Amino acid sequence: MFAQDFVRRFRRLNLSALAKKYPFFLVGIPFISATLGGTLLLVPFQKSKYEYNSSRVKNVAESEKLKVDTSKRGLNLQEEYFRLVEQGAWDEYSMKRYERPAEDEPVFDA
Repeated sequence: MFAQDFVRRFRRLNLSALAKKYPFFLVGIPFISATLGGTLLLVPFQKSKYEYNSSRVKNVAESEKLKVDTSKRGLNLQEEYFRLVEQGAWDEYSMKRYERPAEDEPVFDA
């Protein structure tokens, strides 16, 4: 009894008329559900990608720690400046342009 009543009501329901009257149900709800569903489905893949990259970076950092030589002193810009001034190399520095190779394309002056 209920099934026959449901079928009769469904046949009377005109889906194209409802879609024209309420376009949000035809376009909006599927779009929003696809966006949210895609986001929820992609989260585990992105999580595994970032976990893999972070583990790879940790492995590289551990291998670099073994290669680091602690006997070297750090670079101090002030000490380097004074060292260059004492050597006299600081005053000899001049900015000059290097020769550039000829260009294949024509140069237009503005």
